[in-house]
Amino acid sequence: MSIIKRVFSKLNGYWNRRNSESYIKSLRKKGIKIGDDCILRSPGTTRIDTQRPELVTINGVDMNKNFQILTHDWGSRVFRGYYHDFINSTGRVVIGDNIYFGTDVIVWGRPSENLK
Repeated sequence: MSIIKRVFSKLNGYWNRRNSESYIKSLRKKGIKIGDDCILRSPGTTRIDTQRPELVTINGVDMNKNFQILTHDWGSRVFRGYYHDFINSTGRVVIGDNIYFGTDVIVWGRPSENLK
């Protein structure tokens, strides 16, 4: 990737996180299902996993500083040298109405047998 594309990509990421509305809009474009009544108190420190956006549904949530949603973990990476393969755990995250998350919260998806 050229230096100009990398710089533009970085600036675009910062621009999308300038406020709650712009970050929510960018998450929707990536496929995250997120309701109109969600608030990101600190979008610059919020991290929502977009690798498998179909696994994330958020509605009626107030998210504070350093909030994260992860649909996968990297715990199985320790077995890569032994099994010569890397398979991470993946799980769906559904957060319903009227939920408040304080500072420094991480929500992980629960692995499910039903995921494709």
